[in-house]
Amino acid sequence: MKAVVGVDTQGCYVPVLNLLARLKFPNLHVKLDCVIDPVLPTPAFEFVPSAELSEEYVRAIETAGAEALSIANEKGKLDGLSCETACLTGPAATMLMDDAEETSADLIAVAASRKSALGSLFLGSVSRSLAAHCKQSLLIAKADLAPSGPLTAVFATDHSEYAQRALEKLLQFDPKGLSQVHLVTAFTAGDYVQAVLGSNLGLKGPQVDQFLARELERLSKAAAKKLRDHGIKADHKVQKGQANEVIADAMKDTKADLVIVGAQGHGFIDRLILGSVSFHQVASEPYAVMVIRA
Repeated sequence: MKAVVGVDTQGCYVPVLNLLARLKFPNLHVKLDCVIDPVLPTPAFEFVPSAELSEEYVRAIETAGAEALSIANEKGKLDGLSCETACLTGPAATMLMDDAEETSADLIAVAASRKSALGSLFLGSVSRSLAAHCKQSLLIAKADLAPSGPLTAVFATDHSEYAQRALEKLLQFDPKGLSQVHLVTAFTAGDYVQAVLGSNLGLKGPQVDQFLARELERLSKAAAKKLRDHGIKADHKVQKGQANEVIADAMKDTKADLVIVGAQGHGFIDRLILGSVSFHQVASEPYAVMVIRA
């Protein structure tokens, strides 16, 4: 398995390496990418930097990037990760996605937390861009997590065909450090669902909720069994309500380390069509997120 990790000069990447080390993907090879932007930042008032100043700025950020990569590489070794490094030039999200494509990476991993007032190259805007556009699975470290120990996760699924493929992809990744998964399924019975079940099965009112809960419970049991057969402890919960609210409640109740979601679409239009659960988890919630592209 290959992972591309975004490295910044502020040290925000440290929780990412901790999370990767704790997941314990077998035969994981990590590509540490520090992306620098050679464009000199300017204040709000008009300012045209000299060529000498621009060259000095580029040299400074290249030096800082090289130092950050050296420190990150040592950190990765201490965590038992096999790493190589690269310093790239350009927009952070674009360069990470391009490098992941070129190296056939399975996963892009970044931090989405601000460590200082200035922050880093890898803040929320980058993680949101990756969530919307990257073709690889995505791992985003946000909350402060312990540097070691087994992990627990909430896996949010609607049991669609794509969600089932996302679960299979997770099992293919084979995270040995994932000790327990809480499967969570949220459902609502809108007008369309009410009409379809009413015309086809003659169900009305509470009967619709009962039917949906029963079917989703059956599918949840089967999914939990797949996880247990793979050596991961698993339980499941089916709850009526909006997906993001149900996931937030599950994260709070289980005290899980991260949430795992599947994501089918790319870009703004896809989010409108396919729903925005995964994008919301990346952009708005405080906990670590793994978005699986299947």
